[in-house]
Amino acid sequence: MVDTADPPRGVDQLRSAILDLALGLDHVGQRRPASWAKASEIIRTHPDPYLETPKFLQLLERAGVPNPADYAEQLNMVGEITFFPRNPIYNPSQPELEDVVILKPDWLLQKISLVLESEQVKNARGSFNSEHQRQVWKDLSRGIQEYLLRLMEHFDLAYRTETHPVRGIVVELCPEDRPARALEEWEASQQEQVQFTGLEFRFETTIPPGLPTWFIARCHRLTAPDYHWRRGAVLHDRDRRHVALIRSDLDSRKVFLTVRGPLPYNFFALLRDCFEGTLERFAGLARRVDRVIPCNGTPKCPGFRIEALEAMLQRRITEIPCQQCLTRHSIAQLLMGVHPYGDQEIMKQLHAIDHKLDAHHEETIEYLQREFFRLFKRDQSLAESHCPPVFTLEVERLPDILPTILEGMWRDLSETPLPMNLTLYCNQPGEWHPVKTYRIQPPAKLLARLAPVARKLAPVISAAKELIPSAELIGRGSRAGLEGMKEFLKQADWTDKVSPILERLGEHPEAIEAGGLGLHYLRDLLTQTAPEEVGCWGGLLKTVTPQFHVLWLCEEHRVGYLLR
Repeated sequence: MVDTADPPRGVDQLRSAILDLALGLDHVGQRRPASWAKASEIIRTHPDPYLETPKFLQLLERAGVPNPADYAEQLNMVGEITFFPRNPIYNPSQPELEDVVILKPDWLLQKISLVLESEQVKNARGSFNSEHQRQVWKDLSRGIQEYLLRLMEHFDLAYRTETHPVRGIVVELCPEDRPARALEEWEASQQEQVQFTGLEFRFETTIPPGLPTWFIARCHRLTAPDYHWRRGAVLHDRDRRHVALIRSDLDSRKVFLTVRGPLPYNFFALLRDCFEGTLERFAGLARRVDRVIPCNGTPKCPGFRIEALEAMLQRRITEIPCQQCLTRHSIAQLLMGVHPYGDQEIMKQLHAIDHKLDAHHEETIEYLQREFFRLFKRDQSLAESHCPPVFTLEVERLPDILPTILEGMWRDLSETPLPMNLTLYCNQPGEWHPVKTYRIQPPAKLLARLAPVARKLAPVISAAKELIPSAELIGRGSRAGLEGMKEFLKQADWTDKVSPILERLGEHPEAIEAGGLGLHYLRDLLTQTAPEEVGCWGGLLKTVTPQFHVLWLCEEHRVGYLLR
C-alpha cells in the first residue's frame, strides 16, 4: 500500500530541470530543410523495420536530402532511427555495425527482448544455439540475425563462441548460483606457495545492472560457461598458470577481484583494467567507487583504501597494521600489481628469482609493457596525439653531437638537426618487435620534448635487459636501436637544464607538460617524416582491445583481437 499522506516533493523542480536540459541540446530549435521533413515522413511510413545502409542512402537520395550523413546522425540522436556508423561504445574508429539502419527502434528492442526472455535459453544456462536462433527470430533473414548477434555482442549482452551449434552465451541468462565446477577450480588454486593479489570495489549505491556480466562478456575468452554465473566468474590466463575469481555481493555493494598464481600481477592488471573500463560505461560511477586492498588475515578485516596508502607513502610511512587482525603489512607489497609504486617491489622479488624461470620474466615484461600503455590512455584519446608510443632512437655519432650540457643547450636553441634512426615497434604486450626504421633529422629542441616519453620507456627497457640478459630485448634486429636509446636516455637529463633558457625565449615547459607526456610531438615528427603513412605508420594500426587497452599493432597481432 502506498502512503499518499505526504505528496511527493521536488517533482516540479525535477520537471523543470529535465526541460532545461532538453532545451539545451544542440539539435533542439534548429530548423530542418524541407527535404529532411519529407524523408522523415517516408521513414515513418516505410513498411520495413530496417534497411541495409545502401538502400537507406538511396531512399534519402530520392527524397532530395543533400547531406545524408548529417541527417542520419540527427535522426539517430533524437531516437527516430537506430544507426551505428561507428562502434557505439568501445572503438569509435571501427565501423563494425554500419551495414544496417533500424527504421523502427521499438522493433529492435522487441527482437532483443525475445532472446532475453526466452525460457529455452534460460533452461540452457544462457547458451544461445542455432535452433534457438531459428525459433526466436524465425521471421528474420539470416543476414539480419547475424547483425542482431553482433549488436548484442558489442553491447556486451552476449558473446559469440566457436563451439557448434552454440552461437553465443547470453550473460544475463547465466545461472544465479555459482556452478560446482567453478567452486572446485577456485578452491584447488589455493596452495601455500601460491601468491595472490586482489582488490575490492565498494560502491556508494546499488551495484548497477550489467556488473559484472558486461565484464564477463568482455573477458569471455578467459573463462568458460561452466566457470561463470550471473554474478561472477572463474578465469584463467592463456597458459592456465594463474586463476582469477570475480564475484559481486549485492547486499554489501561490493565486487571482489582476486588472482592466484606464481606471479599474479600481470593477469590481475589485465582484469583490473577491463573492470575499470566497464565502470566507465556508467557516467561518473568510477569516481564513486572505493578501491580497497584486502588484508590476508581474516575475512572480517576491513582492508586498506588505496587513497590512504598513497597518503602514507607521501609521509614516508612504509608499513601499516591491520585494525582487525593487527598484522603488519609493507605498503609496497600491498600495492604490488595495483599501483605504480608497487612495481618497485615486484622488481625486487624478481631479482631474487632464479634467472632460469623464463616464464616469470615473460609475465613481468608483459605487465610492465601494459602498464606503460596506461600512461598514454588520455593522450591516445586526442586526435593530435594518435601515434605508436613505442620507439627507439639510434643517434649517430652521439659523443660528437651531445658532448656537453653547454653545447646541448646551444644546439637546442639553434635548431641544429640531429641525424638518427627512429624505429617503431608493434605494441603487443610481451611481444614488442620492430616493424620499420625511419631515417630522420629532428632538431634538438624536438628531442627535448620527446624526452618525457623516452623516460617512461626507460624502466621497461632496463627491466627487460636485466631480467633477460641473454636475449634480444624487444625483438630480433633491434639491438642497435636499443643501445642508441640507452645512450639517449643517459643524455636526456641535459634537456631539463635548457628549460630556463627556453622560458626566457617564450617556450614555456609547463605548457608542454600540460599537453601530456609528449605523444603529440612524436606524432608531428612521424607526420613530417612519413606523411603518406598517417594513421598507419610502419603498418601499425590503432586497436582497442577487449580490456580497453589502446595498442598500435601489426597485422598479425591485430587479427587476434578482431576475432575475439
